[in-house]
Amino acid sequence: MGFFDAVPAQNANGLTPLSIDRIREIFDRSEINYGVDDEGDLLGGWEHGGFNFVAIGDNKDILCVRGTWFGELPEERLGEANAFTAEWNRERFWPKAYPVVTEEGTVRLLCEHVVAYPFGLTQEQLEDHLNCGLMTGNSLFEALNEAFPEAVEEAQVEESGE
Repeated sequence: MGFFDAVPAQNANGLTPLSIDRIREIFDRSEINYGVDDEGDLLGGWEHGGFNFVAIGDNKDILCVRGTWFGELPEERLGEANAFTAEWNRERFWPKAYPVVTEEGTVRLLCEHVVAYPFGLTQEQLEDHLNCGLMTGNSLFEALNEAFPEAVEEAQVEESGE
């Protein structure tokens, strides 16, 4: 068997360790456009936000799907952003949502879907968890679009360069 023919080793339960390469294979097979950052993590843009796909932890066995909504709010609206994310997190399991104040003094809204796989996972589990992170993250972004429509309009103006 050649190097490029190698398949990740499965344990006795048929579980395979998490890896960015496994995620890349899913994206390639699904024809999802993505990029790779300087650390080798995957990233991609969807309709209302961008997502990063990272394997973290000492053994790189924790999947973190982190999304960032394209809209931005002025720092004075941090209280509204906190109230929105607190309600979101109370009413839903996924994704965890939170605001972050940037160095530029704007509020960005992020989400995370994090799952640990210390014993590995099946291909179906990995696909399900990626879908969960993306689908629920996009649901959050759609709710943010409704709650803060002026931020969406501003992001669209900046993207178009007008």
